[in-house]
Amino acid sequence: MVFALLMMLAGSNLVTSGDFDQDGRLDRAYVIKEAGGYKLVVARSLGDVVTVATNVPASESFELTKVERSKRKVTCDPIVNSRIMSRYVCDAGDMLRFGNAGGPQTVAIWLNGRFVTYQVQVKQP
Repeated sequence: MVFALLMMLAGSNLVTSGDFDQDGRLDRAYVIKEAGGYKLVVARSLGDVVTVATNVPASESFELTKVERSKRKVTCDPIVNSRIMSRYVCDAGDMLRFGNAGGPQTVAIWLNGRFVTYQVQVKQP
């Protein structure tokens, strides 16, 4: 009940779903208000809730999306080239992308039982 109310209040740009922890089951990512700001969390299919990022800038232009498969290579290239993780790990599961529209975006990828974040620049059309 509380989760459904949160989803209604948050709007579609603050909730998304996908297999973010690479276990083959659907997870739900969403932004919640906490003292002094917002944080991004993932409710895993296993029942636990994992914090992805704190101090999230959840303004009206905030976007939270799952990286589409067709855009995976472009998103993974800077992460792999900077040697943060291998191409295999970067391509393994769904990735979260979040940030204010038109500004720097952060990508979150599940690695060794936690989310690793990496900031990427989004090219303007």
